[in-house]
Amino acid sequence: MIDQRTASELAAACRRLAELLEGVAGEPVTKRSDFSVAEVGEQLGRSCSTVRAWLEKDDLHGYKLPGDAKRAAWRVTAEALESFRNRRDLTDVGSWRKGRGRAA
Repeated sequence: MIDQRTASELAAACRRLAELLEGVAGEPVTKRSDFSVAEVGEQLGRSCSTVRAWLEKDDLHGYKLPGDAKRAAWRVTAEALESFRNRRDLTDVGSWRKGRGRAA
């Protein structure tokens, strides 16, 4: 366990680090037009695991944030999301499942 003073110092250091990261090259770490896996899934009506699978297969273009390679967070630009929507008919879940080798 850490004491209150150490916790406060750690919180202040984390805030300062976040400020420094956002100041790198004058741009935020994640642009406002970029979406998380959860946000993309919500917009497309699909689960986070489905969105991650699309990203891993490069069906949906995105990028990983720096960090642990196994658990790195993905981001998708607004342009990539729009392009993906234009290429896919996301309303027919049955066809999508058949394409993955599952029965509808």
